[in-house]
Amino acid sequence: MVTTILVAIIVAYSDSTYSDSNTHTLERSNITSTEIDSVNNRETLLEDLAPSITDMETNSIYTAIIIHKMNFNEIVQGTNTEISQTLLNDSSEPKPAAIILPRVNDKGKFVDSWGTHFDIHVLPKEPVSPQNSGSVVEVKIVSAGPNKIFGDEDDYVLEKEIYQ
Repeated sequence: MVTTILVAIIVAYSDSTYSDSNTHTLERSNITSTEIDSVNNRETLLEDLAPSITDMETNSIYTAIIIHKMNFNEIVQGTNTEISQTLLNDSSEPKPAAIILPRVNDKGKFVDSWGTHFDIHVLPKEPVSPQNSGSVVEVKIVSAGPNKIFGDEDDYVLEKEIYQ
């Protein structure tokens, strides 16, 4: 039952809505709101799933950056809003079906499970050694976490390098 609820919540999440209209989405997945309400506390369930959803979102953003690089032979750069809009408007093919980008706030930024924008940095990095003289870009995607404050212990951070 929990697995089925998780699938329904992810489907609802991918529809970019957390409003009461989730009932329609959940019914489409053969789960009624009554079944969701039978869980002790729906909000607790969402809080429990939020870290996993945030982990999927940060990896989806990173994967979209890699796919953009493969398709356009360039690393997407700019402000959080510019990066978000570039990835959302990328009409290139192939587009993997498994990538579900996070929702976007009214300022055009990707937001995490708690409604706070992701802090996205795509920065050039010095080569590790003279033998490895190719350019390296560091991608850092940060969620402020449940307390919605950047720079403390509950942040979710994904840091990876892209070699060109």
